[in-house]
Amino acid sequence: MYIKRMKELMTQYIACIEHYRNDVDSFHNRCYMDALHLAQEIEAVEEKPKTANRQINRSNVPAESASEYFKRSITIPFIDFILSEMKSRFSENNRLPVSSILSLIPAIAIDKEPLANFSIYQDDVPSFSALTSEIDQWTFYWRHKVASGEATLPDNLIDCLPHADKDVFPNIRVLIEIGCVFPVTSAEAGRCCRVCNRLSGYSGYSDIRKN
Repeated sequence: MYIKRMKELMTQYIACIEHYRNDVDSFHNRCYMDALHLAQEIEAVEEKPKTANRQINRSNVPAESASEYFKRSITIPFIDFILSEMKSRFSENNRLPVSSILSLIPAIAIDKEPLANFSIYQDDVPSFSALTSEIDQWTFYWRHKVASGEATLPDNLIDCLPHADKDVFPNIRVLIEIGCVFPVTSAEAGRCCRVCNRLSGYSGYSDIRKN
């Protein structure tokens, strides 16, 4: 459920940033007015940096006013950078492994066909060649459940686990288990090393105290 919610939130967040970029004048004016109020509290003066004929140490942006200068040199580049990074990190290709598994959730599966591209999990499931027919059985299973009134549709992967029998749906069972342990955040090697160092340091400190 958390991964599904995070996927929806990221889509909304990128759309929100795109809206700010398309209406950058209004967005900048609001931010700039807030900055001016903060500047008044510390008695800072609003001024536009001088425009030099040749500049190598900072942005040499032509502008008629201080607000226009900071919009061109800070606001627009910052929004473009954030938007580019978000689209790169959460591109459709990067979201496909998660989207494929989320499409197995019955609340989604009976409304539209599950995504067919599960090739990334080919080495993880017991019988990849049987996955397509197994997905069809999984969808039919839940449509029959709903039609007969026997069960409500699970809207998250955790609630799907009891229904994904490992003998009847072996491939789907593995895919749902993988989806349940998907990390929402990143887990780079550097971060893992830092955690290991903390654990090693704590273990060593504990041993010293015991001795």
